[in-house]
Amino acid sequence: MAESGYDYLVAFNLHTCGAVADELGSDESDIILIAWAIVDAKQNTTLAVDEIYVKPSTQMNFDGPLLCGVTTDLIRNAVSLSTALEKFNTVLSAKVPVGSKYCLVTDGALPLRQCLFPEAINRKEIALHDHFYQYFDIIKEYHSSFHPDQELESLTDILYHLKITLDNDQPYGINVVKVMAQVIDQILYNGHSFTEPQTIQREVKLNLPVNADLVQEDCVVRLRGLPFSSGAEEVATFLAGLDLIDGGLVVCLSAHGRRNGEALACFMDKQLTKLAITRHKHHIGKRYIEVYNELTDEFLEHAGASSNVSTVPQGIVRMQGLPFRASEDDIVEWFEGTAKVSSGANGVLISRYVDGRATGDAFVLFDTEEEATKALKKDRESMGNRYIVLFLCPFVELQKVLDSANSRMDTDAFQETLYGEKPVLFVSALDCVKLTGLPYSATADDVVNFFSDLADDIKTSGIHMVLNTQHTKTTCIIKLHENNGVTGLVVGELTWGCVMVGGMEW
Repeated sequence: MAESGYDYLVAFNLHTCGAVADELGSDESDIILIAWAIVDAKQNTTLAVDEIYVKPSTQMNFDGPLLCGVTTDLIRNAVSLSTALEKFNTVLSAKVPVGSKYCLVTDGALPLRQCLFPEAINRKEIALHDHFYQYFDIIKEYHSSFHPDQELESLTDILYHLKITLDNDQPYGINVVKVMAQVIDQILYNGHSFTEPQTIQREVKLNLPVNADLVQEDCVVRLRGLPFSSGAEEVATFLAGLDLIDGGLVVCLSAHGRRNGEALACFMDKQLTKLAITRHKHHIGKRYIEVYNELTDEFLEHAGASSNVSTVPQGIVRMQGLPFRASEDDIVEWFEGTAKVSSGANGVLISRYVDGRATGDAFVLFDTEEEATKALKKDRESMGNRYIVLFLCPFVELQKVLDSANSRMDTDAFQETLYGEKPVLFVSALDCVKLTGLPYSATADDVVNFFSDLADDIKTSGIHMVLNTQHTKTTCIIKLHENNGVTGLVVGELTWGCVMVGGMEW
């Protein structure tokens, strides 16, 4: 018999008042039953088995309660979900010795990812204990132990193979976790070790540029119908239990930089993406959200993804509802005593329409995400006669605004604060050459070497590397001696990007 990497394995199962089996959690129904069995993995014995009924806030339908034996009479005296989870946590603390290593074992991903996390975190704002963030899938563990070459799709398939039957004289919840405990015993007896649990993302890293190398095909969804006040954090809460890539959530903006009620999300694998699709018409507040598959290229375009990503360490806060006459200095002063704005007024970008009028929005940089979180304490406080709405802003949302910034928005000082270096921008002229498609690592010396003996036509210090909003250099402007050299530079074979002269591509 193999020795598990864990001292205790906890068979954990739950049922909702709605859909069952493969559709568990897809209809947003509440949990009505939680059951568990604690297995001593070293002694191969079951220490405790129990179940608890949970009072749902939604009406029970026929299928769910009938299958797991829960009736209206049993629900009448049931407890809330938070109370049920507290009882489960208390039992674990009492039965599992301090310092022992334990992990949950579930019947697939649905009980935790698609039922517990959405209801607890999104709908009821219940903080979950650490032990809910990792689990072993009993189907995958059994598959690895007994039949690596055979598809097993459910716990029922496993019970059939092991000739284990349910005891109909026992309550359904206890019955299920008891047979799960028997399966765990068989897996251990067969020499298999429980060593690598699956983990559920604890914190979504929103304020990061997207690495295009992490974006897989068929792993992107579009969410539609979001409240216009919903930022990336609210959308991430709606997707609780489903792991996103770093920076993998983009709130879509209108031409004026305002949220348009849509977002794009990129998940770590296809299975998680399929689970996201089953949340179609689930709710944020009273609004139902539509969820569809989306093309990978669409996400990359909105996220501005690059395979050469530099991390932007600052915390970013977006402000809405500003007085239209508010200045950068006014905003810095407003935050004084609560959080320190990076570089004073240079750390503030006020959004403006093309005619120069303020939109009422602004972006504010702080040295760290912790400092930005402190700044949120002023959410809903007033500036003048207007109350200000604050929320953390992902890097990709700010990047989208910078990409579409009009000439009435002076972004140079702000970008210098954001990136630590002032972006260089030049206008093409007849004595300038624009070289695009450069490797990310290209330097001014590389450009000189590229032109070889034609480099004499380039003015001293006449090569200017242009930074894009991701702080990468794929373009440069070359200043030439007046009326000389342009023709010479653009003839011959080009093997390192394309050349543009006076706005014309060669």
